[in-house]
Amino acid sequence: MKSSLKYLALTFWCVSTFSCAEEGKKQLGTASIPIVAEEPELQPIATNTHNKASYEQMAKMCKEYWAEWNKLNASKADYFEKHVLAKALANPDLPEQNKKFLLALKEYLRQTPAEERQILAPDQLLFPIFRLAEGELGVIGSPIHDTSSNSFEDISKERSLLNRYGIKTEVLTNTEPKLVYHKSFADTLFKRLNTSVYTFTAQKSVKTQLQNFGTYTGECLEYYNYLLDPTPFNSNDRILFGSKYNLELVYKIYPEIDAVFINQLKPDCGDCPSSFDQEKTFASLKGVEGLYFVYADTFPLNNKLETPSRGLLMKMGNKVVYLWHDEIDLIGCSCI
Repeated sequence: MKSSLKYLALTFWCVSTFSCAEEGKKQLGTASIPIVAEEPELQPIATNTHNKASYEQMAKMCKEYWAEWNKLNASKADYFEKHVLAKALANPDLPEQNKKFLLALKEYLRQTPAEERQILAPDQLLFPIFRLAEGELGVIGSPIHDTSSNSFEDISKERSLLNRYGIKTEVLTNTEPKLVYHKSFADTLFKRLNTSVYTFTAQKSVKTQLQNFGTYTGECLEYYNYLLDPTPFNSNDRILFGSKYNLELVYKIYPEIDAVFINQLKPDCGDCPSSFDQEKTFASLKGVEGLYFVYADTFPLNNKLETPSRGLLMKMGNKVVYLWHDEIDLIGCSCI
């Protein structure tokens, strides 16, 4: 999901966040550092001369920060094609599945938000996998809210299909939100989907199957869960993301990339709590230079951080930028 990619948790943190508007997802990479970032509004907290000067300095710094991220995001597709894709395609040792993935990634980076929202979560190039509660390991899809209308309605492909089958979801007052399964709908849905899924943990790849479909609707958190068969996994597996491609990864931590990313962050320029400063590399694509998979999370349940996340970073000169990113906003930024 491009998602997931425009609000990070710095405002762009919501980008791939499941409770914020989707349009930003793709831009960030899904969200994180703004892909097409909208600068958060800084509100002065006092009127004395000292505080006013500090506020103005902060506002100037954050304006430059967002401008830098927007510049990176505006040029990343071209950079990927010229510096990463071309070099990888010339590598005779590039695995075939990785080659197909890179060519699909090229198209993904040129995709419009309208095109992306017509794709179900498990059909996306990459998709996040979370276990937010026991027995709920699944591919997670996000509502895509229409920010062009006052209704702010969900215009995702999932919502469109649910509407077609007359399935409504709503926030119930005085009731604890929970995942609600729709088995009949899932059986119909899976006739049009390839239910085999390639998933990737922090150390290996695992093939499994989609089993069910559920919706979670809370006041501050909404998502779709394509439940996965958990039997192929070990209890200590850190399950992170999935793809339609059986990628060959090199499982390795890259401290120098982690350091570059951390040095780019300015959390004070955001208006929502986030876990981006906890993201770490864990793998790269075999036969490809400059692309790195990252995540921030807790295990076995992915429910302790404010914004558990997964992403694909690209080294771009002396900077990094997201090509894909997704997260779940467990802090409820939309309600703050």
